[in-house]
Amino acid sequence: MTSVVSLQEVSKEYRLGVLGAGSLRRAFGEALSGLSVSSKDNRFYALQNVTFSLTKGETLGLIGPNGAGKSTTLRIVAGITKPTAGYVQVDGRLASLLELGAGFHPELTGRENIYLYGSILGIKRKEIQSLFDSIVDFSELEKFLDTPLKRYSSGMYVRLAFAVAAQLEPDILLVDEVLAVGDAGFRQKCLARMEQLRQQGTALIFVSHNAHMVASICQRAILLVEGNILLDGSSEQTIKTYEQYLRKRTVDIGGQEKASGGPTGNLVDIIDVTITGDETGQEISHFDYHQSASINVRYHAYDRLIKPILHVRLWRDDGTPCFTVRSNQEGARLDNLVFEGEGTFGLRLAPLQLYGGKYQAEVIIVDSTNVESLAMAYSLHFTVNGPGNMATEIMGIYVPTSEWVLDP
Repeated sequence: MTSVVSLQEVSKEYRLGVLGAGSLRRAFGEALSGLSVSSKDNRFYALQNVTFSLTKGETLGLIGPNGAGKSTTLRIVAGITKPTAGYVQVDGRLASLLELGAGFHPELTGRENIYLYGSILGIKRKEIQSLFDSIVDFSELEKFLDTPLKRYSSGMYVRLAFAVAAQLEPDILLVDEVLAVGDAGFRQKCLARMEQLRQQGTALIFVSHNAHMVASICQRAILLVEGNILLDGSSEQTIKTYEQYLRKRTVDIGGQEKASGGPTGNLVDIIDVTITGDETGQEISHFDYHQSASINVRYHAYDRLIKPILHVRLWRDDGTPCFTVRSNQEGARLDNLVFEGEGTFGLRLAPLQLYGGKYQAEVIIVDSTNVESLAMAYSLHFTVNGPGNMATEIMGIYVPTSEWVLDP
């Protein structure tokens, strides 16, 4: 299949603390000091020999620590900055949401900025006019259209920018962390729209520190570390590799000496996380909201692990955390745990009481000091049916046990 985005051996070099060769400030500084500023020792590579391609309708997540080169990659694809070396090809209409307010003018109204942003994306005024009502409806900002953008909140900025970019149906959409701003309801709306665009053939490159959100949106993910691609593979495998990298870095930074560990170098590995029906004990992927379920974890401890702390968190597929239960908290305390060899533990939810939607369990095993994460894993997504349908209405996270009180 033909690529819509292709990067071949792309590198980006910056020179730290060095001004342009012709700048007055640099010349003045050199005159005062009597020294010429050398840049050879101040070179920093934000990207090094990065190669990947993206086909029509493909979704790609970029993950990695701060300074890994994720945003630089998007800026190069968007044409905002040029690579120092390598080749970049982009075929099709491209829309980018790389930072708050990019492409907007703060002195112009929301209405005027819709036309401005559309023109930046290369859209003719007539086409923008035909889509204007749908853009406004999606943004839910109708009563603020004639207000200058400088009076908008960050969440309102994102609403307007995403509404314009998504309703104009680009061939390629770049999204960098901006969905972290704003409320969960609008974020869910954006995720649903991105899935719709993907089905229509839009290619997506998505950057987020929320690994759960990357897994729910992207089929494929690239792990960037210090400007290099560490892994390009399925989202599940890439996120797992990133978690292992973070655990190792935590130990290295802390200067703690690690025990021998197993084949992965970890003290303990989570083998799998499954969701089972409480009545049957069988693994299932669809529940009714009033059913009970269990989150089951199988682990292997390669060394004797004393008093580990267990964290179980449930995520909705829009990135909303539904709850967290820890084994050291009141009401759920487990004292004097010892893991050795292969074993299991679980958390029973009786009943689920979740509103309709897709969910995923995250399990973390932490050391006894509650500082170092030793192992982390996710379950497969499971679906809860009713009483709300998240595709059409956001009803919340759980169905509370409740009783109507009426006047006699």
